Amino acid sequence: MLNPMRKLSFPLMALTLFIGFPVRDARAEDVRLPVPLIGQQTEMWCWATTLQMSVAPTGAAVTQCSQANARFGRADCCNTPTPASCIQGGWPDYNRVNYNSAESAWGTALTFAQLKAEMKANRPVNFSWGWAGGGGHIMVAKGINDDNGAQWVLVNDPWPPTGGTSRWITYADYVSAPNQYSHWRDYSAISPRIPTLTGKKIALQSDTGKFFSRCSGCQTLVDNSPKDTITVHITAATPDQPWARFDVVDVGGGKVALKADSGKFVSRCESCIAGGTKTDFATVHATDSSQAYAQFTPELLPNGKYAFKADTGNYLSRCDGCSPSSIHPTVTMHVTNPANEPTAQWAVTFIQ
Repeated sequence: MLNPMRKLSFPLMALTLFIGFPVRDARAEDVRLPVPLIGQQTEMWCWATTLQMSVAPTGAAVTQCSQANARFGRADCCNTPTPASCIQGGWPDYNRVNYNSAESAWGTALTFAQLKAEMKANRPVNFSWGWAGGGGHIMVAKGINDDNGAQWVLVNDPWPPTGGTSRWITYADYVSAPNQYSHWRDYSAISPRIPTLTGKKIALQSDTGKFFSRCSGCQTLVDNSPKDTITVHITAATPDQPWARFDVVDVGGGKVALKADSGKFVSRCESCIAGGTKTDFATVHATDSSQAYAQFTPELLPNGKYAFKADTGNYLSRCDGCSPSSIHPTVTMHVTNPANEPTAQWAVTFIQ
């Protein structure tokens, strides 16, 4: 809980404090997350603004005033002008918006290695400083750079109100500045709570809007066997299109199997498709979910879509023109980084 003596405000001293920070231009070796820059709407709402910024890349629309209403037990913080009783300090409350987060120990900053790991996992970090003269401030770390041993952090600062500022600071300045400010706490592992997939019937919508579907006789296999395959051609996963609906079966270890309407499971099939331009294609031939090639690890992506990792480490992906015998896009397992490849991103529709 917030110590009443440590309300997060932004004294004017902060304006001069930031002038000396080094500014970095774009460089080759860095990680930058698509966190929008948003200015705080009142002088005290840095805590609400940083939460708003940090969840925006995953599609969550959270307003600053709604957070103030929830925190202060009010219903008028979205009024114009903002009531004075709403303009107070606070802390980000990810639980209220159905997100997970981890808080560092008071007075402890994440290490640069920890920051780098968060950025590479597509997760921004909220961090807070306490001014030597009283009060404090929260900002968002949205990128890192290790430039020949010099460690830099890209920051979205919600100050000044209605505008905000984006800049690079050194990792040493991220931690503290003697006689100016100290580090309070960090919020990391920020991610939406994943809806339970297991035990559900789902449909998987591709980046084209069409659905992942079982298709009989749609591709020629090298051994001319009658295996069903997966294509992306159904426009709606309605009850009269059962081949676009799959039961999610828990196989343990965070993995699932996708059971088709035929009773068989989606599987990775190596070198099965005649003339296929990729090695591994998705077929529907496994009779049980015990085989590694019929098991997938679901991963929630920053945009709210899912990726499904096969036993090879590659992901289920829509593939145009990859199977010469199919008139529809097929599904392969060749993508290695689904966060950067829309064809490996699937919107999940829960049917039951």
